[in-house]
Amino acid sequence: MNLQNIPYFIKEGMINISRNKLANLLTVLTISTALSIFGIFLIVYLNLTSLLQNWGEYVRITIYLKDTATDKNIKHIREYIQGENAVRELRFISKEEAMEEFRQSLKGKEGLLEGIGRNPLPASFELKIEKQFRYIEFIRLLSERFSKLDGVDEVQYGEEWFSNLIAFLNLLKITGFFIGSLFAVAIIFIISSTISLSLYAREEEIGIMKLLGATNGFIKTPFIIEGMFQGAVGSAIAILILSAVYHLFTQNLILSPWLFLVSSNPSFLPRYLIAGLVLVGPILGIIGSLSSINRFLRVMP
Repeated sequence: MNLQNIPYFIKEGMINISRNKLANLLTVLTISTALSIFGIFLIVYLNLTSLLQNWGEYVRITIYLKDTATDKNIKHIREYIQGENAVRELRFISKEEAMEEFRQSLKGKEGLLEGIGRNPLPASFELKIEKQFRYIEFIRLLSERFSKLDGVDEVQYGEEWFSNLIAFLNLLKITGFFIGSLFAVAIIFIISSTISLSLYAREEEIGIMKLLGATNGFIKTPFIIEGMFQGAVGSAIAILILSAVYHLFTQNLILSPWLFLVSSNPSFLPRYLIAGLVLVGPILGIIGSLSSINRFLRVMP
């Protein structure tokens, strides 16, 4: 490509846009809406993933012991747990300590415990897990090993809560990928249709250019610039929409009763994803414009 022709290509691209203002405006709005929705999916997914990692600090495995567990059993269980690299902290809670903690948790309603003869609460081991081992498959495997030890009655680690949240994150990831792919195809189709309007509006002019010996590259470039411009403007508007939605949401979140669900302020998209969204619009614009131009030039006499 001759660099001296770049101003001409840009000028022709802008002329194409000005000739189909309404179609270009609708295309840009469609691109910005599609990318905004996809961006919201990304923000929700990233914050839920961050939330899961933060809540991982509270991951506990509780090993409840049988009342028949002997001192030898308890010693063996303790040594077995201490031999696990995944265990960061270990705390033994005797039956008496469990009852005392339960009594304190009642806060003024200790009278409810009057009349209870034998202490019904079991002794237990409470474990904190190292960060690199906080994933459900490993914790499930670890719990199964603990449950087979002599003297162990039950092992709990909030399996249902973890499984539900991870399943939701996976569903969100698949849905986001599906919607993102669908929007990408839709954007390419819409840009391709808009470029086609410009092409047919200049069909006679393009025919004369070919007769005069203009190359396909010379003819294509203004329309590629038109598609890039649509995609770039659509991406820029999408970032502005996402930023506005994010700030509106975080401001209202301070007053929301759901604030307890997050340990810190929700975060916006990281820079690399913002850069990705900024680039994806022009790239889809190029693909869409090339699709229509190549099809148009193939059928031209």
